[in-house]
Amino acid sequence: MASCSDRQVLSKAFHLLSTYSLCDSCLGRAFATLGRGHSNAERGKAIKLTLLMEIDRKVKDHEIPNLCQLKELFVNTGELARDLHRFYFGEDMEPRPCWLCSGKIEWMKVDFTNKARMVLKHQGFKRFLLGVKLGRELKGRELEFTSKEKGLFYESIKNELKREVGKILSQEGFLPDFENPEVELLYQVETGELQVLRKREELLVSYKRFCRGVSLSSWASTSPMSLESSIGARLSVPFSELSETRIFEDYPVVVKGQYIEPKESCFRLLKLGELRGKHRKLLFSAPPSKRMYRVTVVSDAPPAGSFHLAGPLYDITLVVSGPEELKSRLDDMNIEVLSVDLVIAEGKFKRIMQQSKTSNISDRV
Repeated sequence: MASCSDRQVLSKAFHLLSTYSLCDSCLGRAFATLGRGHSNAERGKAIKLTLLMEIDRKVKDHEIPNLCQLKELFVNTGELARDLHRFYFGEDMEPRPCWLCSGKIEWMKVDFTNKARMVLKHQGFKRFLLGVKLGRELKGRELEFTSKEKGLFYESIKNELKREVGKILSQEGFLPDFENPEVELLYQVETGELQVLRKREELLVSYKRFCRGVSLSSWASTSPMSLESSIGARLSVPFSELSETRIFEDYPVVVKGQYIEPKESCFRLLKLGELRGKHRKLLFSAPPSKRMYRVTVVSDAPPAGSFHLAGPLYDITLVVSGPEELKSRLDDMNIEVLSVDLVIAEGKFKRIMQQSKTSNISDRV
């Protein structure tokens, strides 16, 4: 229908419906980013109705001499085209199921909404996050459709389901929360199963380390002992020191999952509370700007600025940006290093830890 090229949406809709059987939602989703305030089903129905009216006008004005090219389009359009099909071809038609969703997308929305609502109400959750997992067949059809058909203003099936179900739930008083949800509800399109994924809390903990050779994470430890194995939960570390360095400053570590008070006495821990999204991002981008180390060394002569302990033993205090600069400074001295202790660290991380502690004060144990 070349004469439709002056109206891009109708021209594209004519091509799509001549090629695929599409329900209102799946046709509307091909133009989802055009216009606001309407569902894809409303958008698709409006496009179909406008297209049928334009086709009828062109037939009446003898601009479409060959009606046979319309038969496939009418069948693919569905119920809206039934009367027009009967009028022009003198016979009833059997609409086809939607090529993309098999006519199930509206049922999916209702099913997803009902199951999500039941979980939120019965389990007492308020803040939620929605997820959708497509089956292999549906995912393949959508990929084929979007790869072959260029120039679409397309919204994915996943996004439509999450958006419309989320809108309904929010109207009922539940709160979509992308940063700090209490629960994630994952809808399996292929089976209709709803998975309830409880949010794993991230607990901010401050620590000091009084032993040498004991690491934070199990994978980084050369010994069977680590803070991670003692707690029995996975850790995330914004920044750290070498395992041979004792830490007398409060450093942050993030515990994921259930926290169990460690038996290992090498660490002194203090729970600060739940780590929220904003504080987490800031913390992991704010390593100490300055660190003070006390280094005990053996030296034949007193190193500059050192404190004499006994015999050839001296303490040196060095203020550097971090372990790499410390190593470089020590390598330049004619000394043997016996031990390294972090005494003081400065930077934004202290303020972030304090803010997180204050905002979560009611969550402390």
